[in-house]
Amino acid sequence: MTLDDSHRSSEISKIYYMTNSKIMDLSRRVGLMIGCFLVTGGIVLLVNIILVLLHASNPDLHNPAGGLRNFGHLITVLGLLAPIAGIMLGATASSSDLSSGVIRHLVATGVGRRAIFVSRLLAGLFYIVIFCLIAVGLAALFAEVFAGTANSFSPFGGSFVAQINPSFPNIYQSFLWVVLQVALGYALGFGFCAMGVSRSAATGVLIGFQIVALPILTNINTWTWLHEIFGGIVSQTLEPSSVAARGSHLSNLIPLNTAGKVVIIGIWIVIPILLGFARYHSRDV
Repeated sequence: MTLDDSHRSSEISKIYYMTNSKIMDLSRRVGLMIGCFLVTGGIVLLVNIILVLLHASNPDLHNPAGGLRNFGHLITVLGLLAPIAGIMLGATASSSDLSSGVIRHLVATGVGRRAIFVSRLLAGLFYIVIFCLIAVGLAALFAEVFAGTANSFSPFGGSFVAQINPSFPNIYQSFLWVVLQVALGYALGFGFCAMGVSRSAATGVLIGFQIVALPILTNINTWTWLHEIFGGIVSQTLEPSSVAARGSHLSNLIPLNTAGKVVIIGIWIVIPILLGFARYHSRDV
């Protein structure tokens, strides 16, 4: 084993142990964990509980809470709100060490800044996967359990429609799409705070943009070039068409092929992280 190989192995080992340590540190932030759950699994629970109660109170008027259609609606809602969890996780993962002075101690003990940066990035990504699994898993569970065995009343013309349960491809494709949406918010939150923006300012601005500005920009049909600029809009066109029709509708407004969409989304994920790393690597601690 050469000296370079030994150094690389040592750095990977440090990243592994610091990632585990950061995962434990984030888990002790009760407010952060509760907030992330509320905008992922909490939203799914709230909506489904309301739908179950409505159906129980008047089965002839309200459709069952489950089925593929309601599952698709929940996935669309998660695509809008779940990125808030990514923003909060990213901002906390990249800024908490600076505010607590941990990074100063790690650098003084000889740990490289690249290893610190990568370990913080991976720790936040771990929780992205966990919260997305919880949210999509709960949505799939309610869709399966509460789909109803009988046909349900349709208010459109008084006809009866059958409830269709989401298939496994519907579920895992939806999970990957929700992870992509959350990863976009995570990259922005992580990158901005790594560049030195305060956690509260970055979180407030990015959450405001996610829940207010982005839906407005998405529905502006006259300036279609705006849709091609923002990764959060382009990514919505990749929503599985078998689950929800919104992605197909937006695809008609964005004349980009799949490769072009991947490039736009990749830019919005990679550039903030690279800029954050450049500032993180050179800043005084």
